[in-house]
Amino acid sequence: MIKNYFLVALRNLIKNRTYGIINITGLALGIACAVLIALYVRHETSFDQFHDQKEQLFRVCAKLNYNGELNSGLSSMAVGPTLMEEYAEIETFTRITPYGARNLLRVEDRFFNQSQIQLVDSGFLAMFGYKLLQGNPETALRTPRSIVLSETLAQKLFPNENALDQPLRVDFQEFKVTGIIEDCPDNSDIQYSALVSMSTIPPQRMQVLLTDWFRIATQTYVKTRSVTSQEQWSEILGQLSEKHVRPFVEENQLNGGIDYSAQAIAEVHLDNTKEYDTPKADTDTLLTLGLIAIFLLLVACINYVNLSLAQSTRRSKEIGVRKTLGADRGQILLQFLLESIILSVISLFVALILVELSLPFYNDLADKNFSISQIFRPDMILLLIGLVLVTGVLSGLYPAVVLSRLQAASVMRPMKNLGILRKGLVVVQFAFSLFMLIGMFTINGQLGYLKDQELGFTQERLMVLEIPRDTALQRQLPVIQQEMQQIPGVENASLTNNIPGIGTGELMFRVERNHELTEQTIKMMFVDEKFLSTLGVEILQGRNFNRDMQTDQRQAFIINEKAAEAFGWGQEALDKRIQWGLLPNNQAESDGKIVGVMADFHFQSLHQPIEPLVLIFSPRRARYLMVDLGSQNTRANLDAVKAKWQEFDPNHPLEYFLVDERFNEAYAEDDRLMTLFTGFALISALIALLGLFALSSYLIELKTKEIGIRKILGGDWLAITFTFSKEFLVLVALGFLFCAPFCWWYLSDWLENFAYRQELDPLVFIASGAIGLILASVTLSYQTFRIATNNPVESLRYE
Repeated sequence: MIKNYFLVALRNLIKNRTYGIINITGLALGIACAVLIALYVRHETSFDQFHDQKEQLFRVCAKLNYNGELNSGLSSMAVGPTLMEEYAEIETFTRITPYGARNLLRVEDRFFNQSQIQLVDSGFLAMFGYKLLQGNPETALRTPRSIVLSETLAQKLFPNENALDQPLRVDFQEFKVTGIIEDCPDNSDIQYSALVSMSTIPPQRMQVLLTDWFRIATQTYVKTRSVTSQEQWSEILGQLSEKHVRPFVEENQLNGGIDYSAQAIAEVHLDNTKEYDTPKADTDTLLTLGLIAIFLLLVACINYVNLSLAQSTRRSKEIGVRKTLGADRGQILLQFLLESIILSVISLFVALILVELSLPFYNDLADKNFSISQIFRPDMILLLIGLVLVTGVLSGLYPAVVLSRLQAASVMRPMKNLGILRKGLVVVQFAFSLFMLIGMFTINGQLGYLKDQELGFTQERLMVLEIPRDTALQRQLPVIQQEMQQIPGVENASLTNNIPGIGTGELMFRVERNHELTEQTIKMMFVDEKFLSTLGVEILQGRNFNRDMQTDQRQAFIINEKAAEAFGWGQEALDKRIQWGLLPNNQAESDGKIVGVMADFHFQSLHQPIEPLVLIFSPRRARYLMVDLGSQNTRANLDAVKAKWQEFDPNHPLEYFLVDERFNEAYAEDDRLMTLFTGFALISALIALLGLFALSSYLIELKTKEIGIRKILGGDWLAITFTFSKEFLVLVALGFLFCAPFCWWYLSDWLENFAYRQELDPLVFIASGAIGLILASVTLSYQTFRIATNNPVESLRYE
């Protein structure tokens, strides 16, 4: 019996192939979008879920409180070993800190620049269970200058030989390869290309780090012997703070404290609240994408419902005959549900083809590496089955219930207009499509607004060369800097440790307030005397650094306007006392005065407001050579700088970037959101217009005779088009009125993520509504124009 119902359902789909194709297209687009979004959301929510005993893995974070608050994903070097030593609940620990932003690797006479080399403790391998392909996990990271290479890096450095036990130079030091580890999965917050033993840090340096509880410098992960609750962690970390941090605060006469917290490893990737942390997933974005997937499927299902109900007249004879022959309501209900499920299955196969075709573009956009094979994992297969059943039942249930309930005598009455429910469904369709259009224009406008803002420095012509950690080369840096400035067209060059847009350090300072020194965490940069002139930043008060004044190395500081305002100095900031490298009794490694106040400039993305900033004169810490290429012949000047650099350093690979390009990387996530919104907005509009096209086509066909009579009586096609389109256009307008308040609230909330933002523009709403009306009008006009321009005799003969 089921087989017979299946064959009848399949025959009816073939018979009504025009509307079937429209339904399949709409559902396939909706399912394809849902699958792509599910791949992304699944990946982002799977971070660090693969670890064995993940319930026992935690990250310890520190919140510093003094004259402000610093909520950090880091902690001090002392936290891990202290917890291990004093609390039986802790089985092992590891600290993870970058060995450098980029490191220079040397194998014989070959050089490689490499990032993501991490300093870790020996417990790292046992703690996370990454597979060590070669080497002894007990000893691989125990001795100083031991390095474990990822499988990919080992093949890159030693392509034709076994890397184990090979010598490898990293920056200034010789290392021994003690292990080869599997590549880190891309769905982990802990990323590495190589692991360096923590014991590589010189003992004197490590001792300094271990005694300073306020120097947050590392991520600390611990493994507990059993699952530990947050209540237990609160007790342990409270005791740690009371026993060690409080005495440190009292001994050093600090005005503040530290609150520790433990974070389950599976929760780390979804936490965006901490500074100095690894890149995170945006939970609001994931939620938005999930809602978009649901609404796209809903819009496609609405098409099916409307078209099924619209075709009730064409199916009425079939229903009437079947009821006359004894078919009951359940049999007719089953037939219609089977039709919708078959259509959903066909749509799924079409959707998978669309997914395969779109994956290369989608991967570039999302910066992922999804493949079609990932769709056939058990959880994704369950999702696909669920999509088929949900869309099939959701699409077919209401039409099936309505049509199966009709009496044999009533099914012969044709539908001449839209019912209240169908009107409501059309309104919902266009409300969502218009919401997507408004969101697309708003996001695009905000990103354009950010990128058009003046940052307070000449970022568009700044070239930055990364300085290799090579002693011989670094001794030549002053000469190289001078040579760069002599290149025709080049206006300036600076040796600096920090670049705007890449990130700044943050240190504990003491600043003079009301004739007393108070502690304050402040953003800082290590720079030389050419830094401000290379950026084109003006000094408003005082002077610049002076290389000829030896005291500037430890006793001179320049602050921005925001710092002068925040510290209550106003126009009297010069000669105010300031310290860093703090020691007890108001002593410090560097104790000096403010020698200059510079104009504010954006050293972070415009997601954040301008914060207080201190410049410290320290050319010897330079990691970058920043060159102002000038306003003329910029490309030629860039090539000249590259050539000059390679004259001094022919052996190392040249690494450089442009500041404006790197600065704009801060908006990469927003760019992705904009592109996704644009794509999904266009798809939602297409699905809605497909449904409108099919529904209006059917209704206008029912009124073909009326159109013919109107034309004989002198009606032109414009008047006829308006008469038969106004009902739909009113529904589109209602959709706009329905979505506008929610859209205004949602986008206002999204804009709050930006410290600098444009106001919501009512014109964007009006323009989006107008676009929706125009698209609907064009779709409807085609239908009525096609019939209205026919010979009236043909229209009157229509049956």
